[in-house]
Amino acid sequence: MSLFSRISSWSRLALAAAGCAGAVIVAGCAGGPTTGSTATQVAPTAVQGARYSVNWPGRYIGSSRCPSNAPAGCTGIDMVLTLNGSNTYTLSTTIKRRTQPYSFTSNGRFRWDASNSVIQLASKDENMRLSVGRAGLTRISTDIMSEAEAQRNLLVFRKF
Repeated sequence: MSLFSRISSWSRLALAAAGCAGAVIVAGCAGGPTTGSTATQVAPTAVQGARYSVNWPGRYIGSSRCPSNAPAGCTGIDMVLTLNGSNTYTLSTTIKRRTQPYSFTSNGRFRWDASNSVIQLASKDENMRLSVGRAGLTRISTDIMSEAEAQRNLLVFRKF
């Protein structure tokens, strides 16, 4: 004889009712406590892009070969880029030459593209697109350099 058969029909009915009541209580708790007002639940959304997932403000350093349109005697380019949380930047560039190096600094604002993973430095002196990632910044293109040439003359900025 099983345990269930030993329980009277009245007890089985009471157990079934208790089980149903427990299910209702558990289901009722799933929605959280209720008050007189109706609460709207907002599902969390995943924020995409380096703008929100990478600690990008700071100083970066990078070096590259001279582009094909560089002045004669260019032996390389060193850059120090500072990105500020206010979407402003300072870019110090030194063009290494066989004679004396030539240095200049540009300042301006930058903007994020729709993917929030690429910034564009925008000023009267500079127009460079950079991919932002955990490892640093990578030049995509400039106003005088195509994406293909930017890939041939790779410039990666490392944070320091």
